[in-house]
Amino acid sequence: MNQERIELKKKRTFSDVLNATFVFIKQEYKLFWKMIFLYAGIPVLLYSIFSTVYFRNTFNQIIKIFSNPQQAQQYGQNLSGEVILIYILSIVMYLFFYGLTYAYVVQYTNNDKKVSSIHSVWSLFTHKFGALLGYSLLTILMIGFGYGIIFLFLGALGNPLIIGVVGFITILALMYVMIVFSFILIVKVNEDEPYLESVGRCFYLIKGHWWETFGLVIIAAIIGWALSLALTIPVTSYVTAKGFLSDSKSIDMVPAIIVSVASTITTIISTPILPLILSFQYFSLCDHKDNASLIDRIKNINNNPEE
Repeated sequence: MNQERIELKKKRTFSDVLNATFVFIKQEYKLFWKMIFLYAGIPVLLYSIFSTVYFRNTFNQIIKIFSNPQQAQQYGQNLSGEVILIYILSIVMYLFFYGLTYAYVVQYTNNDKKVSSIHSVWSLFTHKFGALLGYSLLTILMIGFGYGIIFLFLGALGNPLIIGVVGFITILALMYVMIVFSFILIVKVNEDEPYLESVGRCFYLIKGHWWETFGLVIIAAIIGWALSLALTIPVTSYVTAKGFLSDSKSIDMVPAIIVSVASTITTIISTPILPLILSFQYFSLCDHKDNASLIDRIKNINNNPEE
C-alpha cells in the first residue's frame, strides 16, 4: 500500500510543520539529496576548500604568532582578502541551497505532489537565479544601510544610556526583520513578484505568526548545528590535535583535505533543513491568510466535474 504523499498547501501548527518537514524528507530524500549533491556540490566543495585552506593557514599562523608575536600585524593585514572571498562564496553556496530547495518544493506543489525530474528543478532554479541573487543582495544592502544609519546616529549621541537602550531595540528590530525576510526567496520562486511587492508579501504573511516562525528557525538552526557537530567535530579535533602535536606544529595538506570533504558532506546534509522547514511554514501561512488549499479544491472541482 502506497503511503499518501505529503501536502504542502495546508494550515499547520508549529509541531505539524516540523512533523510534515521530516515526513517530506523521508518521502523525498533520494531524489532531493541527489539534486543537492549534483547541483550544489560544486559550490559547496569550493567553499569548503577555501574555508579549509583558510582554517589551515590561520591555525599555522597562530602557532607561529605564539613563537613570534611580531608576525601578528602582518597576518592581520593579509586576512581581509581571504575573508571577503569566503564571504562571497558563502553567499553563492547558500543561494544554491535555498534556491534549489525552493525550486524543488514549488515543482512538487505545482506538479500534483511529485517532481518529474531534477532537471526540471534545475531549469526553474537557473531561470530564477539572477533574481534570487539580486533579491539577496538587495536585502543585505537594505538591512545593512538601515543599521549603518542607526549606528552613525548612536555614535553622534555620546550618551551611554541612550546608546545602550537604542542599541538593544535595534538588535530586537534586526531579529524581527531577519525572520520576516526569511521568506523573501520562496516568495520570489513561487509567486514571482517584484522586489517591493515580495517584501510587502513577507510582512503580510508573518503578521500574527512571527513567534512561531522564529521558533521554527531556532529549532532548524539547532538541528543543523547538532548534525554539523556530530559529523565534523571528530575529524576536526583529530586534525587539530595532530597539528599541535606534530614536530612542525602545523596542519599538513592531506588532513586539511579530509576536513574539507567532511565539511562538504556535513553542509550538504544539514543546510537544506532550514529552507525545507521555511517552505512548509510559508505554505501554511499562505493557507492561513489566503485559504490557498480551499481555492485549489474549488478549482479541482471545477476542472473535474462529476460525471
